[in-house]
Amino acid sequence: MKENKLLKISLVIFFILNLADIIVTVYALEMGRVEANPIVRTSLESLGVFWTFLLKVAIGIFIVIAISKVSEKTKIALPMTMMLATLYLIILINNLVVIW
Repeated sequence: MKENKLLKISLVIFFILNLADIIVTVYALEMGRVEANPIVRTSLESLGVFWTFLLKVAIGIFIVIAISKVSEKTKIALPMTMMLATLYLIILINNLVVIW
């Protein structure tokens, strides 16, 4: 039961960090910065900001749902979610450092 609650909290943190990354990235792009991720940069060039970040939100939602389903069958879901949340935190901190 405790692990299930931790998983839910980790998923919420991951999703919030994903949204924060989107907001900070849009801000950086408006300041004239260039997207460092080549996949996202290509998407921005071909789809534009709105569709790229709508896609990024959709992928975040998909990841949350997929991990929730995997958690019913395996114990790897919690460490995987914590790893993703940590990765997004590092990305967010890096983006903030680059902006300022």
